[in-house]
Amino acid sequence: MKEKTLGELLEELRTRNKLSKTQVCDGLCTVTALARYEQDKRVPEKVLADYLFERLGKGTHQYELVTSQQEYRISKRRSEIEKLLNKGKVENAEELLQEYKNETLRFKNLHMQYIILKEGEINSLNKEFEVALFKYIQALEYTNCGNIYQCGLEEKLLSGIEIELVYMIAETSYIVSDLRTSYFLFEQLKIYFDRFHTDYKINNLQYSNIMYRLAQKEKEESNFGLSLKYLQDAEEFLIKDYRINNLQEVLQLKLLIQEKLGLIDTENIKKQQNIILALRIMEMQSKNEIISKEGLELWENTVNRQ
Repeated sequence: MKEKTLGELLEELRTRNKLSKTQVCDGLCTVTALARYEQDKRVPEKVLADYLFERLGKGTHQYELVTSQQEYRISKRRSEIEKLLNKGKVENAEELLQEYKNETLRFKNLHMQYIILKEGEINSLNKEFEVALFKYIQALEYTNCGNIYQCGLEEKLLSGIEIELVYMIAETSYIVSDLRTSYFLFEQLKIYFDRFHTDYKINNLQYSNIMYRLAQKEKEESNFGLSLKYLQDAEEFLIKDYRINNLQEVLQLKLLIQEKLGLIDTENIKKQQNIILALRIMEMQSKNEIISKEGLELWENTVNRQ
């Protein structure tokens, strides 16, 4: 079977989902440029290809893209920045981010969106949440998405970075107690995932937290049945992929909601409490998988109570 070209893949994904060229390329490139990419008259640079495929619900990891040495270097630099931020090494991440800024000239709006997103993450790590929120909103403007946090997603198509920015605005708004904006955006993200069924619903680590936040909202409004449904969705998502990030919080809230609805007995409460406790111990482990002193103390206290 003949392999499809990059252009054929772009056109097939777009037409299959009944999307216009304008929807796909808004804020990224011109309609004429997209038409040339689909006709294989030109090849988009990797950063642009990533945005286009992600807006069409696919990640470029599924396809073989030929990249230049500079594009490979830029991609590697991003991975290094991500690792440093995940480890909380803010100063090292800032240094690499500056080097990244100096290297990215073409498609500057796309690179700048990434740079400001990462600057916002650094602000968040430094507990500068208001500054971070401003930067996340600013970053969306680079791809004509600046009004999303007020007007919603509607028929907008988003890349992975744009999805992450909307999520970060929602989460940071929650932290600074702007619950109206936070819950609005979490609802919009859920609608987006449900409507487009993109890879990001399956692979995005933030999906469970979106369900958790919406469950919190419904709990506050005494809609316990809907709250429980969101929590069950989050739990299923996490367990299916063997993920423990925020599973403890999900199960704790689920236990509370089940008690309010009278759906759980004493034995099941004890079982769920033990599961939550086990998760707490796992989260207290160090990176070399040795349980920390705090984890050992928690374990010993639990054994003594049993």
